[in-house]
Amino acid sequence: QRSILVDLVLVFLLHKAIPADRLHTALGQDVFQILLDHHVLCKTQEADEAANVESMKHQNVLASVALWPVGMDLVLATDFESTCFSDSTEPAMYLSQDSLALMTAAPRRPVHRLLDLCCGCGIQGLMALHSYAEAAVFVDVNPRCLSFAAFNLSLNGLRDKCEC
Repeated sequence: QRSILVDLVLVFLLHKAIPADRLHTALGQDVFQILLDHHVLCKTQEADEAANVESMKHQNVLASVALWPVGMDLVLATDFESTCFSDSTEPAMYLSQDSLALMTAAPRRPVHRLLDLCCGCGIQGLMALHSYAEAAVFVDVNPRCLSFAAFNLSLNGLRDKCEC
């Protein structure tokens, strides 16, 4: 039997589809439904309008965004490396080794305010707010990146430190 952690890694880090009933059991009805409603999870097969746990055994779900643990206390959402859209929407930059290296090498002296320019999912500014900055401003030409940064601020309880 698979553990909950294995299922979460498969869905949110490795971008694999798994049976909906397993993720429903792991997350609970409320969280599972919120993730479906916000299109963080997508069903890969047509669903019956009156979907229930029994019908979920024959459906798979797939994450539309990656959730990455960063450092000891942060979780960041961003697009997968392979994300593409049928329209002109630009994906948010995925977390790569250079983003993680920059985060690790950033100075850690206390600052009143920080500018995260070309913020992507907001990894640099979020780490700064978590560790040494009192406030941060997030800027990016891609509106999807700003949405991810705002989501990640809320996800990590740092929204009140953002000047956005």
